[in-house]
Amino acid sequence: MEILVGDTLYFSADDASSGKELWAHDTSNASTWQVADIYSGTGGSDPGQYMEILVGDTLYFSADDGSSGDELWAHDTSNASTWQVADIRQRDWQQ
Repeated sequence: MEILVGDTLYFSADDASSGKELWAHDTSNASTWQVADIYSGTGGSDPGQYMEILVGDTLYFSADDGSSGDELWAHDTSNASTWQVADIRQRDWQQ
């Protein structure tokens, strides 16, 4: 995934310790940071594998948190918040 929002490039990357997660690079000051560790630990959420779109200040993308599977996530670029929008395919773990 890669998408430009103003001076900031959002992309997926693997830093070898937290798996493939959402990262950002600010082209105005050359700073780079991990935006969110959606799949906590060494597993990666693979953000944007299936879709990514920018609507206003919010980046919507697919990601896997390790328990819900691939779902719709969002990151608000105006306040740096990241959240799961919906658990569309709810899993029944009590089989």
